[in-house]
Amino acid sequence: MGQFPDSLYTGRVEWLNGCSMSYRTTVVAKYRFDDDLTGYSLGEDYDFGWRVSRSEALAVEGSAHCLHHLSSENRRDAGRHGFERTVLTYTWASMHFDEGVSKPAFWWSAVGDTCLRLGDAVLQSDGARLREAWGIVRGLFAILTGRASRTLG
Repeated sequence: MGQFPDSLYTGRVEWLNGCSMSYRTTVVAKYRFDDDLTGYSLGEDYDFGWRVSRSEALAVEGSAHCLHHLSSENRRDAGRHGFERTVLTYTWASMHFDEGVSKPAFWWSAVGDTCLRLGDAVLQSDGARLREAWGIVRGLFAILTGRASRTLG
């Protein structure tokens, strides 16, 4: 995750976070962002980077620094964000299972994400992290019960 201070990874990657990505204009013109995404479009940066990385080299530059200031404006509730991120990530991953995206890796990462949020909630007495963890659990339940695609509208 190249946007975090003191990240040690420098090398080829499969996607870049929107808050810390930079592309040549020729790459943006060639691959374009997905026009089917509307509204908040959570994950558009990952999708774009993934598609570019299929034929172009992406890399994290370890000496570069990015400071991402979170704004309190136009932010979704932490629970809703956790739910939507989980469902949309699964939806995106399921579209790419035949391209090497791993279904077990999705589930493992979702469980890990939940544990991290719960750990933060307990260690820092952070109610927002607890709501986010609960949102992830709700998203996983929606996926398992087949209601995920009907709940985002």
